[in-house]
Amino acid sequence: MFRASIDSSIAHSLSSWGSSHHLITTIVSKSLPYATIAFGLLWLILDVHNRVQSFSSPEFVKRLLVDGVQILVLPMAVALGISEFFARNAHGSFPSHLSALMGAVASAIYLKNRQAGNGLFWLAVISGLSLVAAGRN
Repeated sequence: MFRASIDSSIAHSLSSWGSSHHLITTIVSKSLPYATIAFGLLWLILDVHNRVQSFSSPEFVKRLLVDGVQILVLPMAVALGISEFFARNAHGSFPSHLSALMGAVASAIYLKNRQAGNGLFWLAVISGLSLVAAGRN
């Protein structure tokens, strides 16, 4: 007798819910990943501005580039590498690249600011669930 695992039954339940609420899952699954990354960039710009106190100084541009690479680019590159490695070996059961990117952005910002990071984690979780519901895992 074949028995489905709990993760496949959850994915099936989310997909069936998503098929009956197609408009909601499509909008959320397509917009929240990019909103999460945009909020991460906005937080980075405001964080650097709070430390430098000027948008027009050369120090602002320098700090923005350095912090942008450290806080966003490196974690996103590592997340994409890990996601690609597991996606090839797990036959697509690993979360999508978008989910990995959102998790990386939320984790990196959480290390600097817990409140902003928690908000981004919730956006990432909601978006990841909507990706599964929309059938885009």
